[in-house]
Amino acid sequence: MIVRNEKVLIVDDAQFMRLTIKRTLQKLGFLNIFEATDVINAIAIYKQINPELVTMDITMPGDSGLDGIKLIKNINPKAKIIMISAVANRDNIIKAFSLGAVYFVSKPFTEEKFKEVLEKAVPNPISEYIPNQTDTALNSGTSNAVESKSIVLISDDEMIEITCRSGDIIGRCDKCKNPDERSQNYSKCNDSNEKKNCITCKHITISVEQAKLIFENNSFYIIPLPGDASQKYPLKSGDKVNFGKLRFNVK
Repeated sequence: MIVRNEKVLIVDDAQFMRLTIKRTLQKLGFLNIFEATDVINAIAIYKQINPELVTMDITMPGDSGLDGIKLIKNINPKAKIIMISAVANRDNIIKAFSLGAVYFVSKPFTEEKFKEVLEKAVPNPISEYIPNQTDTALNSGTSNAVESKSIVLISDDEMIEITCRSGDIIGRCDKCKNPDERSQNYSKCNDSNEKKNCITCKHITISVEQAKLIFENNSFYIIPLPGDASQKYPLKSGDKVNFGKLRFNVK
C-alpha cells in the first residue's frame, strides 16, 4: 500500500466538493490534506504549509480561482495547481493553462479520472509499504498484548517526541481549557527546549484530532481524522509522517 506524505491544499467554497476531493485523496494514500474556502484563505495557508499540490475551483466568493493561480505562482513559480471546475468552457481552460495550471478537471469527475490526473501531477510517492506477518521492525510478540505495544514519533526540527499506543489520537494539544490558561502556559509549552509529548498549540494548521493510531496483525496503522476508519495506512520504522509543517520520524 502506498502512503503519500505530500501536502495537498483543496481550495473550493463548496463543502461537499471539498469532502469529495478529500475522500478521493485519502483513498489514494494522501495523509496531509488541508482545505480553504476562498483564495484569501488559501494564500494564507499556502504560505504556512508550502504544499506540493493545490486543487483550485474557479467560481468562489471574492477572487476567482484564476486569480488564485496568479497569486500562488507569485509565491512559488513551480507550484503545481490542478483546476477543478464545473465552468469548463474553452476560455477558462485556456486561461488556466496560460497562468500555469498543470491540469484541468471538469466537474463532476470520476474517481478514476482524478486518480489518473493525480498520478501525473505527483508521480513519485514518498514511501510504499506492504505489511506482512514477519515484519518486526516496530513490534515483537503476539497481537493479544496490544496494551504493551507502542510507537514513537520524533520531530525533525522541534523537541517533540510522542509515544503512542493503539487507539491514541495525535493532534494539537488541547489541555488548556480556556484562553487564560493558554496565555499562561504559552511560553512554557511553545518556547521551551525541553522535549514535549504533544504538538503545541502554536501550530495552527494542525487540528486537535489529526490522526489515530491502531495496532492490528502485528503492525501499526494510521487513520487520518476526520475520515473513514477503513482508510488506514501502515507505519514502519523509518517512515516519515507530516502534521502541518511538522515532519515526524517513526522510530
